[in-house]
Amino acid sequence: MHKMHKPLFIAILAAAIVFILTSSPALTGDIILTHNSGSESKVFVVEGEPSLVINGFDLSPTGMDFPVAVDAVSISVVEPVPGATLLVYQDANGGSPVDAELVYQQPAGITSAGYNRIILNEAALVTEPVIWVGFYLPVGFRFNADTSGSSVLTYWGWAPGSIVDPKNLRTARILGPGDGTSPVAIDMQGIARITTEVREPYRTETKVVIGLQMEPEFEQDTSIMQPYPYCGTLLFDPEDIAITGGSSFKMSCDVKQEFDAPTEVINPSGQLLDVQRAGHLFKLEAQIPPQDQVQGATNTLPVEVTHCLEIIPSDLGQAVIAEARGIPERWHVLPSVRFDELVCAEVTTASFISYFLPRGEDSPQNVNLVPGWSHVEPHPIECGLPTYLRIPVVNTGQHWFDTPTGDVKIIVENLHVRTGTVTGAIEIKIETSYFGPGNRHIVEMGPIYVDQYVNELHRLQVRIDFDNQVEETNDFDNTWFTEYVLAHAAGSSRCYVTSWLTATPYPSDVEDFCFVGQPAYRDRDKLVIPHSPSCKIEVRRGNVQDPSAIEMSLRNCTFRIKSEVEQQEALIRYSLVNCSGSRQVNVEMIRDREAWEVILDTNI
Repeated sequence: MHKMHKPLFIAILAAAIVFILTSSPALTGDIILTHNSGSESKVFVVEGEPSLVINGFDLSPTGMDFPVAVDAVSISVVEPVPGATLLVYQDANGGSPVDAELVYQQPAGITSAGYNRIILNEAALVTEPVIWVGFYLPVGFRFNADTSGSSVLTYWGWAPGSIVDPKNLRTARILGPGDGTSPVAIDMQGIARITTEVREPYRTETKVVIGLQMEPEFEQDTSIMQPYPYCGTLLFDPEDIAITGGSSFKMSCDVKQEFDAPTEVINPSGQLLDVQRAGHLFKLEAQIPPQDQVQGATNTLPVEVTHCLEIIPSDLGQAVIAEARGIPERWHVLPSVRFDELVCAEVTTASFISYFLPRGEDSPQNVNLVPGWSHVEPHPIECGLPTYLRIPVVNTGQHWFDTPTGDVKIIVENLHVRTGTVTGAIEIKIETSYFGPGNRHIVEMGPIYVDQYVNELHRLQVRIDFDNQVEETNDFDNTWFTEYVLAHAAGSSRCYVTSWLTATPYPSDVEDFCFVGQPAYRDRDKLVIPHSPSCKIEVRRGNVQDPSAIEMSLRNCTFRIKSEVEQQEALIRYSLVNCSGSRQVNVEMIRDREAWEVILDTNI
C-alpha cells in the first residue's frame, strides 16, 4: 500500500517529550500513517444507513517490531453528528478487510467541525502487518476526502435497512473500496482524510518538569526543519502541515517589537516557574479554513507543529520554548528538547513564540522596561516649532522594582545623523510605581525644538532608564527612534528661531518671526493672518500711532497690526481703529500642524 510517515527526527522528538497530562490518558504515536498528500478536498456525506469508513495501512515499511501500538486516530470533519465510533482492525493477509479482526473501539466524541484528533483511552496493540483504521459514522455525518491518491485504500461498508456489527464485518452486506466499483459504487476520486499514529509499545511514561530542557538519547538529522522567510532563526516541520494536517492550513511568521510581548507566565499543574524571556519575539499567523478550525478557534492549530529555535551559545544549555495562548495572551512553557544547536517543541497555537531561561541566584531582577511606538506631533518635525511626544512604556518582566531615587529617567534627544550632533534634548522622571509587571503607561513629553541642519536627516530617539538605575533582564531594548528630514513649516521659507526670546531682539526680527505668511481675505468677512505659535496675540480698541504698523480693512472695519517685544515676549497687537455701525469683531486662533492663524471675523 502507498503510505507516508514522518521521519525519524520527529519520532525521536515525540518520544523525548512524552509527559503526563490529565487530558491525555494515552501516549502519542511516533509515526503518523497517512495516504493524504494533496491540499484539495471533497466533501462526502453518510446517507441512508450508518456507514463504516476505514483506511488501510501496511505497517511493513515502518520497520517496527510487533506488537505495534496505535495511539491516536484523526479525521477531517465538515459537519459532525453525535454517535461516531472509532475502530481499529488488524489484517493478516491484506486485501479486503472482510476478515479483519477488531482490536479496539471507543466512542469518538466528535462534536466540532475541522480537524479532530482522538487519542485512544488506551493503546490498541496490533500484531499483524496490515491495519484498518476509521469510524462507524451516523447518518448525516460529513467528512473530507483528499482528491489525490488511490481510492481503493478507503473502504465503505453498511447494511441496508440494518446496522453493522463492528466485530464482524461480514454483517456489512455492502463492503468495498470507494473507487466507483461495485458493490459500493461511490467514486471518491481520492481517499478519506483519516490518519493514525503508531509506535513501538515498550516505551514508558516519564514525568517531565516544565521549564527544564531535555536532551534526546541519540543524535538526529534536523535537515527537514525549514526556516520561516522573515524569522530566520525559527524553523518548523513542513511535514506536520503537509502530511499530518493534510495541507489544510498555512503558517507564516514575523518578528515583533518587545513592547508587544505578553508578560504573564502560566504555572503548570504542581509547579511554580521562575523564568525570564530572552531572544527574539516571534508572532505566528495561521490561515485555517473554517471547516478545519478547532472548535471555531482561528489560531488553534489543527495539528501540533514542531518548531525549533536557533539559540545563542550562552543560552543554549538552558533555553526552553514557550507559546502564548488565551485572551489576554499568557505564556505557556512547552516541553522542550535540545538537538545540537536547536531547541524544539510541539507548538499548538499560532501566536507569540519565544524562548525562556530559568532564573538563578545571580539573575537580575525580572524587570524589563521597553518603549513602544511613540506618537510625535508634528511628524516630520518642522524647524523651530514645538514638538510633543506620547511615549508608551511597559514592564514586560514579572517583578515590581524600585530605584535609589524612586523614579525612572526618560530622555528624548534629537540627533543630526550626518554629524552625530545632539541638537536638542528634554528629560522627565516618572515614579517607579507606574511600571509594575505588565503595566503600560503613557509618558507625555515636550516641547522639544529643532532649528539646525534643515533639509537633512535627523533621528528623534527616546531612551528609557537613561542613567541605568534599573537592573533589567535586557538593557538593549530601552531605545525607540524615528528618522525624518527637517523642513520649514508649510508656507514659511525660514526656521522659527526661539532662542532670541531670551534677549532683546530688533523689532524687524520680531516682525519677520511673527508673520509667516501674507494676510488673506476669506468670504469678505474674515481676515486670516498666518503667524508664529510662539508670538502672543493681543486685540485692543484704539489707534496705534505708529507709521510702521500695517493697516488692513475688513467690511468697514479698520485695523492696524504691529509686532513688538514687551518684557522679552514677542507680541502681535491687533488694534481696532474704527468700525462703522454696530459691527463687532471676533478673534479666533487656529492652532494645528497645518495652520497657525489668527482669524478676524466681522460676520457676527
